[in-house]
Amino acid sequence: MRQGKQIFTAAMGVDSPWAVEDVRFSVEDEHLDLFADSSRRSRFPCPVCSQSCPVQDVQDKVRRHLMSFSMRPISMPGCHA
Repeated sequence: MRQGKQIFTAAMGVDSPWAVEDVRFSVEDEHLDLFADSSRRSRFPCPVCSQSCPVQDVQDKVRRHLMSFSMRPISMPGCHA
């Protein structure tokens, strides 16, 4: 499914430190699942002071995006502490 990851990385504009890690497609369930993740060493801006900080807390979340390809696309981003 490497090609699928490349296609969705480009189509969604995903860039470092994020990466599309997995793509799962089910015709029967009308579902497109995209899994995004970041490197364990990634740094992100603090929402308070904007300083570059390592990840302190991780919560996997499910987000529903606009319909595409007549399927219910769901992305499930996560990252490592």
